[in-house]
Formats: sequence, structure tokens, C-alpha cells
Amino acid sequence: MENTTDTHVKLRELLSEQRQLLTQFLLITQEQTKIIADEDEDALLHNLEQRQAIIRKVDDLQSEFTPLWQTHLINVDQEPAIVNLQEEIGIILREATAIDNKNQMVVRERIDFLGEQMRRLNNTRKGTEAYIKGTDTFFGGYVDECQ
Repeated sequence: MENTTDTHVKLRELLSEQRQLLTQFLLITQEQTKIIADEDEDALLHNLEQRQAIIRKVDDLQSEFTPLWQTHLINVDQEPAIVNLQEEIGIILREATAIDNKNQMVVRERIDFLGEQMRRLNNTRKGTEAYIKGTDTFFGGYVDECQ
């Protein structure tokens, strides 16, 4: 019984720490929305690095949590705190995922817009270069067809 109680305590601690990290992740994801709107690439890069660091920490916690969870059957009636923590984590993850999906859509639209602008510039440049090259190598003049 002692071992099961210790395991439950450890599981609660791991889930509580995971919830705290994911709450930070959610806040950083919300900040990302403003950074994307401001088109601040340096701040976006820093934001993505912060998010990645949190993801690594959550993965480390998950690698500790999973073996404990799998080896000790948790009775939901005996450990509602563990179930509540898991539900809270699920809510945070769903909210962060929804914001992240919106952010990705905005970034994709921006990339598509910039790509189209680059294509236009390249086509304009190609046309200008063809015109300039054509006038340099063409020594003839306009011929009046009426003559």
C-alpha cells in the first residue's frame, strides 16, 4: 500500500508540473499571436525557442509519467486528483492547439502573400531585363508600314 501511495503522489507531482509547464506554453502561444500580427521575426524566433524548450520539458515529464501510469493501475474513484489534473491538462492543450492552428493559418497566408509578391517581382525583373537586353541588341528602328 505504501508503494501505491508513493506512486500516486509521484503521479500527482508529475501531472502538476506538466500542467504548470503547459500553462506557460499556452501564455507563450497567446503572445505568439501578437508577435505574428506585428510581423516581428526575431521575437517570433525567440518565442518558438521558448515553446520548444517547454515541449522538451513536458516530454521528459511524460517519459517519467508513462511507466508509472502503465505499471500501477489507478482507480479513478480513489484518485480523483490525478483524473482532474489530466482533464485540466487536456483543456489547456486543446486551447493552445486552437490558438496554434489559427497562428499557423495566419503565417501560411502571410507566406503565400509574400511568395506571390516575390513571383511578381521576379516576373517584372525578367520583363525589364528582356526589354533592356532587347533595346541594347536591336539596332533597327520602327518601320512605318504605310511606306
